[in-house]
Amino acid sequence: MRLTVQHTFPRILEANYKTDGTIFIVPLTSSINVGGNGIPGSANRIMMVPGGTACTIVEPQAILFAVLILDSSISNRDWSEPADHAHH
Repeated sequence: MRLTVQHTFPRILEANYKTDGTIFIVPLTSSINVGGNGIPGSANRIMMVPGGTACTIVEPQAILFAVLILDSSISNRDWSEPADHAHH
């Protein structure tokens, strides 16, 4: 597992997560304004991204969040994988 804390700035980010594992994005502030692949994020929602997923992330304001990367894939943990491999 790898844990990173990031403080960002307003941006539009094109990313392709190249990991065999699973990425969790955890907001660390009480109010956020962010979207990933057209799905809005919120301060009370953890976002999950399967490895190998292309994402467009829109951050109109600075955000503080933690990124937790688990080395094994979701299928190795007996969790169901999203059918469309999108942000959830």
